[in-house]
Order: sequence, then structure tokens, then C-alpha cells
Amino acid sequence: MRASQLLGRGDWACDDWERPGAMRATILIIDDDTAARLTISAMVSNDDYRIVLGTGAAEARERLPLIEPDVIICDFVMEGVSGDEFFRWLKADRAWRYVPIIAVTRLDSPVVRADLLNAGADAVAAKPINALELRAMVYAAVRARRQYRTLMRQAETNGQL
Repeated sequence: MRASQLLGRGDWACDDWERPGAMRATILIIDDDTAARLTISAMVSNDDYRIVLGTGAAEARERLPLIEPDVIICDFVMEGVSGDEFFRWLKADRAWRYVPIIAVTRLDSPVVRADLLNAGADAVAAKPINALELRAMVYAAVRARRQYRTLMRQAETNGQL
């Protein structure tokens, strides 16, 4: 992945190319560990996704209107705002509640998975992450997000909103 276009302070970066007319999904990857961010990015990168990297949940809150992610992949344990606190904030906000969240965690137990799902995560990937499984989660999340947007456009067209 190319991350040459910086989006501002910190370690936020975005790939620097666009395909005219393409309906690329934006994937926001948030992890305070640089190696983890880059590894996850490499696992899910393809021509259909615009990858945006972020260092923490607090900065992500500020940048969401600029990024407009279709899917968020977020570490559970981070300094500052925790992943589950961030998930709860996203799901409470009308603008972001239907953006799928994939939680990433080193703490792989049924209790932790249940807590993350109850906090608002739509899927949970345990570290070490299986690349095939993560790509499938991202694909399913992008598909769900596109279906939601299609339904919203149809409802607007039909005057139901």
C-alpha cells in the first residue's frame, strides 16, 4: 500500500491514487501500533478499497467527516480512548451507527468477543489475524454498507425519508 498522502498531524495516511468513476470503499484502520496498522492494511488492500490509517480513536472522531469510512477496523486495546468506548460512541451517533466495525484484539475469549459485539462491533478478529478471515469480514462489511446505502437512496427516491 502506498501511504504518501498525509492527511494532517500524527501518523494518519491514505493511499495516493484514485480510479476515476470507481466505487471504492473506504476502509479506516485504527491501531496505535504502527506495525499492526501496516500489517492489517497489507492484508485487506486491493483496488476496490481506499485505505486510511489512523493512530487512535480520539483522532478518528475528529476526522470521520473528512474520511467518511465504509468500514472501520479498530484495535480494542489502545492508549487514550479504548476500542469499546469508541464503538459505543459510533453506534450512538446517527451519522456513523450503520458503519460496520471490525474489532481487532489480542484478548481472544468468548467473554471478550461478546463484550466487543455488545459494544457495537459487527465482527471480531483475534490476533494473530488470519488474513483470509479478515478479508472475508471486510468484504461482508463492505457489502452490508453498500446494501444499506442502496436502501437509503431508494427510500429517499420514494419519499420515505
